[in-house]
Amino acid sequence: MVLKRILEESGLKEGREYHTQVSRTNGQGKRLRLDCVIELPEDRFVVVDS
Repeated sequence: MVLKRILEESGLKEGREYHTQVSRTNGQGKRLRLDCVIELPEDRFVVVDS
C-alpha cells in the first residue's frame, strides 16, 4: 500500500508506467513474484522488491 501510494503521488499510473504483483519465470524455470516493475524509456525496467 505504501509503495503504491508513493508511486501514485509521484505521478505514475498503474498499468501504464508501473505494474504490481508481476509474476515471471527466470532462466532456470523458477517462478518469481515481483512487488513492482516500473517501466523506463528504451525498454528498461526497475524491479522493486519491497
